[in-house]
Amino acid sequence: MDIPADAFGACGEVVTLDQPVFEYGLTWGDPLEDGRRHLEAVDPGTNAARAGFLPGMFLIERVGGAYGDASQESVFRVEHEGEIREIGYLPTNGETFPLQQIIVADDVDWQACTRVLAGR
Repeated sequence: MDIPADAFGACGEVVTLDQPVFEYGLTWGDPLEDGRRHLEAVDPGTNAARAGFLPGMFLIERVGGAYGDASQESVFRVEHEGEIREIGYLPTNGETFPLQQIIVADDVDWQACTRVLAGR
């Protein structure tokens, strides 16, 4: 569904952004008793592979990023062969999709907007 830019009147403008497709490129195993997860597979040619993830690593924790948001760097603390390090990368496959957002006007009259949006 495509929402017109002026659908919310003076309350705000609808803008369409090219959002990157979210793709970790990693397959984690089930959690172990100590909470870590085994990295079972890294998809070849992905940003995860280029960042240096390797099968056999253990995920200790995610320390950055937001699941589902490929515009933010995902950062994981991992253990490999006794060494602990952090690896960060953009979890995307390079494709995008259109995402609409409402940009609220700086000088918005919230009471008037509530009435307009409620159909009053």
